[in-house]
Amino acid sequence: MADLMAKRPGGVNLVARRAGAPPYYPAATAPAVRVAVFEHDAGEPVEAARLVGYFAPGAKGSLPFNPATDRNKVLRLISYSQSGAPDVSQLAHATAVTVIFNRETAAPAVQQVGAAASDRLTLGITGFTEYARRRRIRIADNSSMTGASVIEYDSGDQIMPRYVDILRNPPLQAAFTWSGGDPGTNGFTKQGSGPTQASGNAWRINTAGTDAATYYTKNGFPASPFQNGFTLEVQPPAVTSAESDQAVVVRVEDGAKRYELQFTGTQVKLNGGTAHAHGGARVRLVIAQGGATADLWIGTTKSENDTAGQATTTSGLSFGDLATTDDADAGWSYLAYALLPQEPNLTRTIYVRVSHSAGNSYGPESAAQSFTFADEYGGGGTSGTTDELYYLRQQVDLTA
Repeated sequence: MADLMAKRPGGVNLVARRAGAPPYYPAATAPAVRVAVFEHDAGEPVEAARLVGYFAPGAKGSLPFNPATDRNKVLRLISYSQSGAPDVSQLAHATAVTVIFNRETAAPAVQQVGAAASDRLTLGITGFTEYARRRRIRIADNSSMTGASVIEYDSGDQIMPRYVDILRNPPLQAAFTWSGGDPGTNGFTKQGSGPTQASGNAWRINTAGTDAATYYTKNGFPASPFQNGFTLEVQPPAVTSAESDQAVVVRVEDGAKRYELQFTGTQVKLNGGTAHAHGGARVRLVIAQGGATADLWIGTTKSENDTAGQATTTSGLSFGDLATTDDADAGWSYLAYALLPQEPNLTRTIYVRVSHSAGNSYGPESAAQSFTFADEYGGGGTSGTTDELYYLRQQVDLTA
């Protein structure tokens, strides 16, 4: 019979396992008696986690916070048994819970303040907390908000502004404006000997019975004025009498192309073409880049499109009675030009929705509300409530 012996084996035991296999943690068989809670900002690495404390199951705790700068938090939890054994050996393996941080839990209220201008709508916004630091504005041309532009604004460490200016293209940006008074002292030189004089808010050129062409030419008119496009705007003159279309004219030319606005008391023609009733509304000539064609606007109505310019060899800007034998009596009151093509601003309705954030996510969004810009001459815009503007404004530019 052989003896049985037990002894430590010699040599080294070899253990083979798959490389990169995740750690194995057996299922818990006993309830946890305490939990270590760590926290870090969302987006920070696990190594940045800070110990909040140890808590019994069901206990409550709190985190230090800064309402103006807090972001979403990640809580990492390690449970310990009665014997002190943790459920994981590394913080990266701990149970992770993301806590969404946002004090903005109500949809803001949005209303228009004051009457809409052609280039500006002022909106008053309420229903957000003092902790709001980011604002999101969505603007579209339809109530379903399809294709909406999105503008986000961060106020930094400042309280969010209560008022928002929604901007679009400004009215005519004139390089030169003449509005009543003696043209001879306001950038023009008189040509001809017919009598001229002030007449109320206008300047009267009266050549009746003189057979003398009398008009004004612009001093220092720019070279190549149509190179980048050109805009000419005129208040129709008050015409008492006129013997021909050439007797009450505004002419602009660049050495290659010429355009004339020919007036009667009720109508205007472009280059001697179709007569259009102007009804006293401002007449705007929008010349395309290079000067080959132009559009004619009467108020906010486009009356002609892509009308060809006439050939010329001279350059300049003139207005008055340009006819040698045909006389007229007319009062001129306003003329302006810009060295770019600028169509009038028409009414435009936009839909706006607003939401706020005091952390890393946005709260509820306001309902889509419509507001309407006025046209260039002040008509058609929506009206708003009367309110005293005492907060700083945030500006949102639709043309940017």
